Amino acid sequence: MNKLATPWAGLQWHPEWHYIPDEPSKSIFRAFGDACRMHTAGIRRVE
Repeated sequence: MNKLATPWAGLQWHPEWHYIPDEPSKSIFRAFGDACRMHTAGIRRVE
């Protein structure tokens, strides 16, 4: 393998498509919304 080559993968996910009946998608969508609100409020989450 070329030293400059880096393996990568991509994913396209549309949580707005049928997320209501899908609990994992709802959780991810909710966490994204929470992160957006925290960012807007200037809150940084430290773990």
